[in-house]
Amino acid sequence: MKININNILNSKFTLLIAGFILTGIVGSFLNYQFQKEAWKRQAHYEVVKRQLDQTQEAVEKILLLANKRFYAMQKVFWSLEGFKIEEAKRRWEEYNSVRDEWSIMVSNFRSKIKVFLSPELSYELLDKDDARNYKNKESLHALFVVAHYQLKEFMKYSDSNSQQRRKAELEALDTLSELGKHIGDFSERCYTVYLNKYFCFEKELGNK
Repeated sequence: MKININNILNSKFTLLIAGFILTGIVGSFLNYQFQKEAWKRQAHYEVVKRQLDQTQEAVEKILLLANKRFYAMQKVFWSLEGFKIEEAKRRWEEYNSVRDEWSIMVSNFRSKIKVFLSPELSYELLDKDDARNYKNKESLHALFVVAHYQLKEFMKYSDSNSQQRRKAELEALDTLSELGKHIGDFSERCYTVYLNKYFCFEKELGNK
């Protein structure tokens, strides 16, 4: 019996089988592409989410440390204001420990804020020229340095009742007041930028 290949190839059954095979191949390919895109979206989500978590952690740590240092300075001022000299000296040592912690961490926090939030905010925390010209700078770190020296000047006249002591006290008070306001403003700007980035991420995720 002679088999006609053309008849077999053109038969409905053969075409049906070929259709099933092609459908399976195309379906598998489309499913693979879908899974690949889903994996990419998930990987992107994990990376951005991790960055946002790291940003939030960095912001909370630097603001906590700023408030910790500011409060330590306030305690020294309050002791000096009340002529509690020995207490002021003890609190000054406690403050110096916090100041050392700040000095160690501030550059690292500046880098994280620059990468994860914004370069402008990073310079509001620590300007690269702060060490050379801190009195004319407006970064948070520069204001801490100014307040440190004003408080140290107040310490120098702590056991007297002179005009110099009063002048040093008022200058220290003014500087600490300015520093406290700056910390509050900086905190607000950090959280505003962070929340904007977070909402943009949520919007981007919802559009995919």
